[in-house]
Formats: sequence, structure tokens, C-alpha cells
Amino acid sequence: MERSDVVVTASPLTGGIVRRPATTADDALVARLFAESRPDLDALPADVRGPLLALQVNAQLADYAATYPAASHEVVVADGTDVGRVVVATGDSETRVVDIVIGREHRRRGIASAVLSDVIATADEHGHPVVLSVWATNHGARALYTALGFDVVDSDGTHLHLRRGASDRRSDRVSALHR
Repeated sequence: MERSDVVVTASPLTGGIVRRPATTADDALVARLFAESRPDLDALPADVRGPLLALQVNAQLADYAATYPAASHEVVVADGTDVGRVVVATGDSETRVVDIVIGREHRRRGIASAVLSDVIATADEHGHPVVLSVWATNHGARALYTALGFDVVDSDGTHLHLRRGASDRRSDRVSALHR
């Protein structure tokens, strides 16, 4: 699995949460998190589900690599435990959260909120809006995104496309310098 070779130190967030670059050593974690994000496939027999999930996770990663070649692929670590992953693509005019997933047993502890708040703060520093897509039926994630200031800007039937406008911290800093 190809990932960015950019060397990034683990970035501290809040409450013992950090993001670190993903490596091929994280392949099993990525596969497990992908499987957890697809409960719709739980009813399939294991001998069908396993190969189908492997095919789908590889297709997803290939799509991310082709569509967002410069995206950062990171593992979310909470209190020393790998609990999730986030893929972020920063472009010239926007920051896209390509994917974020926190393991089932670690949800509703503020981890995704801390990660997204960090992504938002970095995007704000660049004057970028943050965009993302979510399954229309993922009510927990939708509530989180709404609480973080995202608005639905489009829908394609299965996914909602959301945007959070940039908070122009650059102009705030310039104004503070001229006071």
C-alpha cells in the first residue's frame, strides 16, 4: 500500500491524542477500520466477506492515491493506542478530509472531534475551507460535523457533501499587528 513519504513528526492534539504518518506496518489496522466502517457487509458469510473487504480496501486506497496523490495518510493514536486513521488532502484553495474513521470501541470519546478541530485550525491558518463527504445514513458523524460548523452543500443520494468556511485567522493576526 503506497503512502506519502513525507516525514512528519507525530502532531499532539488534546487529551493524549496524536496523529502520526501511516506506514505499511499499519495495513492490518487500515483493513480493520475499513471493515468496521462497512456494517452493511456483516451479514455476508466470512468466506465471502473477507475477500470482498480486502478487494474494497485496496480499491479505496488506489482511488485515494490516484485522486489525492499528495494527501497525508495518518494513524490516530489515543493514549498510546492506535485508534483510527485520517486522510487529508490540502490543495491550493481548500482542505479535504478524504477519510476519517475511529475504531468502534473508541468512538464518542472526543477523538474525531479533536482530530477534525486540528485539521480545521490548520486549514484556517491557510485561509482554506474544509470539505468532506459522509454517508447520508451516518447520523453520528453528521451530528459531529454539524457541531463543528459544517454545512451540507450537496447530496448525491448516498453521500452528503459538507463544507466549513474558513475562519480567516490570517487577517485577524494582521489586524492585531496594526493595533
